[in-house]
Amino acid sequence: MGKIKKEIFSLIKKKKETFTLPYASAKEITDKAIKWIEETIPSSFFLWLHYMDLHEPYIILNGEVERKYSKYLTPSLQKEILKLKKENLKEIIDIYDDKLFWIDQNIKRLVKFLEEKNILENTLLILTADHGQEFYEHGSFGHKASFFEEIIRIPLFIYSSKISPRRVKSLVSQIDLSPTILDFFGIPLPQEYIGKSLFSPSQRDFVLSEASFNEKGVYIEAFKIQPPKYIGICLRTERWKYIFSTKKETFLFDLKNDPQERENLKGKYPKLEKEFRKIIDQRLEEIMKKEIVEKLREEEKL
Repeated sequence: MGKIKKEIFSLIKKKKETFTLPYASAKEITDKAIKWIEETIPSSFFLWLHYMDLHEPYIILNGEVERKYSKYLTPSLQKEILKLKKENLKEIIDIYDDKLFWIDQNIKRLVKFLEEKNILENTLLILTADHGQEFYEHGSFGHKASFFEEIIRIPLFIYSSKISPRRVKSLVSQIDLSPTILDFFGIPLPQEYIGKSLFSPSQRDFVLSEASFNEKGVYIEAFKIQPPKYIGICLRTERWKYIFSTKKETFLFDLKNDPQERENLKGKYPKLEKEFRKIIDQRLEEIMKKEIVEKLREEEKL
């Protein structure tokens, strides 16, 4: 290797080593969780851990991470991956998988600690996510609120030694988590809750997902901080998905025959769309002024 090439690799390596992640690593979060639990027991506790390692930047800095999928990456290629170009998609996914494995190892470490301290037997353990990740399946990268399956279909595992192993086949929403936790511990549910306990026999006919956006199409959370430019709502049944936004973008997908959501069937099932739109309009009236919803209906007739 020439002198100049060695200097270039040395600079890249130095920059990589001094790169600071914008979030705490899974190891740091797990270490703090274990320390906190040790200081808290034998008291009862509620603990929420939010692992961020699967977010950008797609770089592995921690030497403790086992690079099973991205071990072939050179420092120069690792630097290119930070640009998140579509041509580096395979390498990005490989790093994503290594980071996922890294999170899995830390969760395993936490569970092992709970077992060793004889805490797991009396603990309700829930593993889920706040969103998925799109890798250009529908032309984008990241996790904007597009409502495609790769974004809104997330894992949910619930463990307790007091629960028999089973799979809930019905539709589940994130708003069902709180009722499920309270129901498990025999705590009455507040009347304001609209979620359903997963331990109850009732099942959902559909699940709603929604988001508000500014004029640039960026997801915003609080109406009071910044009024939304438009709102998107997704209605999903076991078979169908209907996506509507006040920006006048509508999609209808048959998930049974088109799980990749490639063919927009908008206009081909008018009766079904009318039924779904009625449910969405009811939700819009709950979160928007009624006259705005009526105006949207009038504009669609023009």
